[in-house]
Amino acid sequence: MTKLQQWANNRVQEHKEQMSKRTPPKVIARPQSKSNPNTKYMVMQYANGDITCNCPGFLYKRKCRHTA
Repeated sequence: MTKLQQWANNRVQEHKEQMSKRTPPKVIARPQSKSNPNTKYMVMQYANGDITCNCPGFLYKRKCRHTA
């Protein structure tokens, strides 16, 4: 195994360890899309208090009516 491969494997292992320690976000709402009733979005709150949404408005502008 080359030094680069060892370094990459170590980085992957470190990343896995860091991800296992993170608290997963809590889903606090599942609002329905007004333009497409078959679509539901997820509003999530992270341990640090940040609130996010996976709707197009939030992904584009970093704010939406679901997180207000």
